[in-house]
Amino acid sequence: MNERRQNVIVGLFALGGLGVLVILVLMFGDVLTFLSAKTYKVNVIFPEGATTALREGTAVTLNGKRVGQTTSIDFRNPKRPADGLIVAVAIEGSYGLPHGTKAQVLTSLMGFGRPALQLIVTKDIANNPELPRNGSGEVLGDLVPMLDQLLPPQMQTTLTTATEQIGRLADALTPVAADMHRLLDVRSIDDVDRDKAQQLTANLYTAVQRLDTTLKGLNMIVSDPHNQENFAATMANVRRTSDEFALLTRDFRGSLVKWDQTLDTVKTNVDTSSRKLADVADSADRLLTTAQKTFVLMNEGKGTAGLFLNDNRLYESMVLTTDRLSKAIDEIREILSLMKKGELKYRVF
Repeated sequence: MNERRQNVIVGLFALGGLGVLVILVLMFGDVLTFLSAKTYKVNVIFPEGATTALREGTAVTLNGKRVGQTTSIDFRNPKRPADGLIVAVAIEGSYGLPHGTKAQVLTSLMGFGRPALQLIVTKDIANNPELPRNGSGEVLGDLVPMLDQLLPPQMQTTLTTATEQIGRLADALTPVAADMHRLLDVRSIDDVDRDKAQQLTANLYTAVQRLDTTLKGLNMIVSDPHNQENFAATMANVRRTSDEFALLTRDFRGSLVKWDQTLDTVKTNVDTSSRKLADVADSADRLLTTAQKTFVLMNEGKGTAGLFLNDNRLYESMVLTTDRLSKAIDEIREILSLMKKGELKYRVF
């Protein structure tokens, strides 16, 4: 009796839990609200078909809010299934749908979850007349692929273009890759030097091998003690040459200073001479000006020199005086000659 009673209690407890679970599902799934509201029928047409996950009872949302659910799914023409599907949707009476409303079914990402039927009303059709509520209203539906959900169509176009460009770039770089392969191909120095027909040319590998050989030879030269001594002696000579060159530079710098001083002196002398020449030129200019004025006055007959040059009477008087003076000198000469001959007696008091 106790065991039977215990089983009854457990059964009642299980039935109570199931009842609470059903109530919670109905409450959180808005089923009670939907069943209590008045609805009207709208047909959603899918010309290309819809996903198999779309079933009766699938939630219908309007711009993100649940406004109804699907009630039936059937072919538009059972004799021609390729014409697409018609999905009957029950919409709550408090929500109206304008003409031009579109429907989309989002496929489940990675196969998880159930798809939702979305009704989309944009601003450009918000003022259109409302669809009839007698069951004849139709909305065009479309299946949104998974890729369109992850990437917008514009980005898909961009990626497609970029992929095509990368493909063309890869095609263009193929010859370059072949050239790089030939450039990096293993071609030793011996192989290149032994090729008498010159069909095998040196490449980057050969150049690196030659450089390695050259560095090894240079290392052997540098590591030789005799060469190190010669190098040290050469560096000492270079140091002495540098010191001598420094001295020569200082001497040359001193010569430049003296040369600058000489140039300054010459410049000073040239400036002084220039000033003196300028003074002489001014004096000569004044002298020439005075002479010009004098010549003008003489030409005009002014002054003693002017009268002498321009007065004919003075000239004739001077000529007459000169003649008379010449005659007097001649007479004096005759008297002196007679006196020397003794023909003329004279007495000194």
